[in-house]
Amino acid sequence: MIKFSEVGQAEGFAANIFERYKIRPLGVVHGYNFNVMNLMTFTMLFEPYYPRSEKNEDNIDQDAYIEEPTRARRKLIAFQNNTKMAVRNRPACVTVPYIIAANDPENYYYSLLLQYVPYRSEDELLDCSNNSREAFQAREELLREQCEMMEIYKERD
Repeated sequence: MIKFSEVGQAEGFAANIFERYKIRPLGVVHGYNFNVMNLMTFTMLFEPYYPRSEKNEDNIDQDAYIEEPTRARRKLIAFQNNTKMAVRNRPACVTVPYIIAANDPENYYYSLLLQYVPYRSEDELLDCSNNSREAFQAREELLREQCEMMEIYKERD
């Protein structure tokens, strides 16, 4: 998505969930260990935080003005580039593309790596393997120990 300035000029692109995941904090913050957190868990637990902009009081029709209720305070997580994300009140339901392993094995295994292997750069995912299937199989036991969600895929397959 294109990001616009206050005067309406395009000033770049808005960060997506993959970019935010890559710049997540180092170490443990508010009880969340970001060093071992995978993309799926990150997406379920956090959402972008946008500070409320100040309203221009001159343009408000006083008769139509209804005071908005204040937002409940939420934990904010500061990122490496000084942007923030808020901890969700309830974990989100994350949807991912449905890829059939028999029809497209390369994208299937790459999708699993992307979702469940903690990384700071996508280059780390293949980790000197020739393809995503080999990279996934090399890490499969470690993923089973670290992520209970992986059992869902094993049962389905």
